[in-house]
Amino acid sequence: TPFADAWPSLLLWISLEALLFVMGGVLGETETLKDHVFRQELSDAFDLQRLAKTSTLDAAIFDDPDFYSRLDKLNREFDWRSEKLYDNIFGASASLLTLLVSTALFLQLPLWVVALLVATLLPTFRMHSQYRRNRNRIDDQHRDAMRLAYYHSWLMTNRFQIKDVKLFQIEDYFINQIDKTWTARRQDHAANAHHFIPRNALTTALATAARTAVVIWTASATLLGQLTIGQFTLYTGLMNQLASGLRGLLLALANIGENTPILSSYRDFMAAVP
Repeated sequence: TPFADAWPSLLLWISLEALLFVMGGVLGETETLKDHVFRQELSDAFDLQRLAKTSTLDAAIFDDPDFYSRLDKLNREFDWRSEKLYDNIFGASASLLTLLVSTALFLQLPLWVVALLVATLLPTFRMHSQYRRNRNRIDDQHRDAMRLAYYHSWLMTNRFQIKDVKLFQIEDYFINQIDKTWTARRQDHAANAHHFIPRNALTTALATAARTAVVIWTASATLLGQLTIGQFTLYTGLMNQLASGLRGLLLALANIGENTPILSSYRDFMAAVP
């Protein structure tokens, strides 16, 4: 029968599909496990380098406020910022690769459509970059005060130091100082966020208006017979894909710009001499 004749070929394709499904699952889990191991190796390697460097320095340098602020920043931020930088670099690379692979498809869009989408996303990139630079600047401005607040917090939670804190009854003083420090930094971050909310709304509206204009154009051209239904579907799909890919790439680049300065702090620390 025709069914019997087709069964070997059908079984082959089913087997191939099952094999691809299994391979995808295994590769996905392997990637997750290897990624976790790599992150831990990266963190351990930098921590060991920092410890090796501190072992070569004189004790007096740790009383230098500027040096200790850099060290405190590395101790508190390096691990998670380096992980974010790692994620952002691979995220940007993946978005760029997707855009390059899809270039042949995107070239089917009219040039003015591509130019319009790119132009309306650039203000978003600039806005996010400025917002992140301001956030880093605020953290640096409050770094010394935050270091003191963390020290007060340590005094109140260390089983040896808490005895002196209780003896001199200075718990309320420490709590008030910590609260003032945290509130001041939180208020500055809130002011920075509120400053950029209108800009974010404006850039989002600009990008939305551009995409809406392209959709209106494709719909009108289709109704007038200048485009086929297939071209309408293709253009709208490619437009969304291009806009999404560009936005992902630009935001990843903005995040890289936010986390890259920690590498400068690391280089400054490693350049310290006895």
